[in-house]
Amino acid sequence: QLLVSAYKTNIAIRGLTGAPEDVLIDGNNYAGKPVTNRCMIVYGNQIRLDALTFTNGRAVGSVWDGYGGALLTQNSGKTSLVENCRFVGNIAINGGGVGLTYGTVTLRDCVVCDNVATNFGGGVYVYHQVNPGILMDGGVIEGNRAGDKGGGVYVVGFESCAVDRYQFADTIISCNEAVDSGGGAYCSYAGAFSNAVFDGNAATNKGGGLYFYYGGLVQDSEISANQAVTNYGGGAYHENGGRIASSELRGNSALRGGGVYIARIGEIFNSILHENTATDGGGIYLYYGGLARGCLLTRNSAVAGGGINQYQW
Repeated sequence: QLLVSAYKTNIAIRGLTGAPEDVLIDGNNYAGKPVTNRCMIVYGNQIRLDALTFTNGRAVGSVWDGYGGALLTQNSGKTSLVENCRFVGNIAINGGGVGLTYGTVTLRDCVVCDNVATNFGGGVYVYHQVNPGILMDGGVIEGNRAGDKGGGVYVVGFESCAVDRYQFADTIISCNEAVDSGGGAYCSYAGAFSNAVFDGNAATNKGGGLYFYYGGLVQDSEISANQAVTNYGGGAYHENGGRIASSELRGNSALRGGGVYIARIGEIFNSILHENTATDGGGIYLYYGGLARGCLLTRNSAVAGGGINQYQW
């Protein structure tokens, strides 16, 4: 494990050629290794990482030793940049690829793929980032798996924070899997996605593409071919909050709410829902509330409510 502690200075680590595959930081994970042998942990002030590949990291210990298989940042509110890096084939309890905590870190044009979390956040785990702003700018989160929630991304906000506190812009989130909910992303209280693609993600329970709990925002994005295998919200699941705006939901499937399932509070507006399928509510399922306005629903299918099914006593 490479420990980078920079309380009194700023540090930059850059690959010499600019190609991340040329500089490998290998955690050398194998059976019998210490429970935590991640590639890098960062404490302190600003750091910049550029053109590096992190692989075979492992973080399956207790408390913070279980976060961030490849990279864990705990940099005390300072702003840092991770650019043009790859996080491939790492494992942790939370944040199989990357754990971002107690700071402000931007991942720019990074690839996070084929990582595993036994609990939350197969690719990326975000907890208590201090300042709002762009969390991930461009890049790909693909083929990650979580044993519980957030196959690609798991975001933990807090009750009073703005929904757009943690922003993902121009990011592709594809082919991730959660054993429980939020195949592509699981967001609690916060998380905003713009010009994003959620494609081919799956959750056994709810929210094949994404799961919003008490807040979250998707706008100008594509949510396609996602699946909630046994339950609700093939494209998206909203519980007590969350908004989808000016987006397209296409070819998603679930038991209820093939495109989107909204429980109590939440809304979808100015969006297109096309060829989504479910047993109830092929396009949209509204449970005890929720709002759909200004939407175009075409060729969605279900046994009950091909376009919209609303449940209300």
